[in-house]
Amino acid sequence: MWRSLYVFFAILILYGCAEKGPVYRIRKSKNRVAYIIDDEALNLSDRVEKALNDTFYDPLPDPVFDIDGYTPDQFQLDAGYPYVFILAAPQLKSYAFFKIAFKEGKTGFYTGRNVFSQGDFVIGVCAPGPELLGAFLDKYADSIKTALYTAYMESLKKLVYFAGRNNWMRKELERKYGIYLDVPGGWTYIKLKDTIFKFDNVFGIVKHYPERFMMFYNNPEVPYFDADLLIKLRDSLAALYYGGDRIAKSTVKIDSMMFEGRYPALVLTGAWENSREYVGGPFRLIAFNSERGFFMIDMALYAPEKRRKIQYLLRMQIIASTLRFKKEKKE
Repeated sequence: MWRSLYVFFAILILYGCAEKGPVYRIRKSKNRVAYIIDDEALNLSDRVEKALNDTFYDPLPDPVFDIDGYTPDQFQLDAGYPYVFILAAPQLKSYAFFKIAFKEGKTGFYTGRNVFSQGDFVIGVCAPGPELLGAFLDKYADSIKTALYTAYMESLKKLVYFAGRNNWMRKELERKYGIYLDVPGGWTYIKLKDTIFKFDNVFGIVKHYPERFMMFYNNPEVPYFDADLLIKLRDSLAALYYGGDRIAKSTVKIDSMMFEGRYPALVLTGAWENSREYVGGPFRLIAFNSERGFFMIDMALYAPEKRRKIQYLLRMQIIASTLRFKKEKKE
């Protein structure tokens, strides 16, 4: 009798798991991406990787994602990738994976979760025919990258706030500087001081293991800026507060973004170096004009023991993205 009950409950458990989707759990690292394309589309592999990835130099090449390509015959449903991209057309084998992921027969751009592994994020582009795969890849290139990076930043945010939040520091920054910043646990506030100018519009936060430091600088007297001005400004502030760090100009990559969804911002990413102390590492800088005037957020890392560093800069960007300005009280 007990054997019959055991079998009965085992069937119920298996049935329940089947209803909840794939039972395979993600085993690959958090920045691993698989893409599935047919043999007929292998000539698009370089364009697919370009659509999915960015590479920064700190000073060594540091791509955001590790990307693996598969034909439909090679890809395993239980491969355990956190991110999967499918390029398909109804006439190709990759279309079977597209149907599994999205249960749609229409062409276009799609995203889904928990498809091949629990917690995975899947992006699909389906063209009407194989001859249009390249055109559809170009058409949705921005949507592909935006969706992938948004999902990746969401996963990094869980790491950033894994140790909780530093509410004392949040209140201190609000009191002293009139800003809101959602600072994670483990970070320390420092009042940056120099013996010459004694600026009161700059402060920093730091975290160890590995060494990370963020500098926030506000100046209402900077109405216009470009990449050259930002490099000079960052170098001049670093001379005061970072012991003479300088940006390695040949490594700098320039991008743009909408900070807080409100402020057009310039983003510089590259390597910093200090010839006196023989140290260096990557940095990422975001600058924009707001109701407070010019604002610059500088994020830097010193971690010679880490081969891959860009993830730490993106984690700091998550902290920076929580910046809000406290509204001044009306007289």
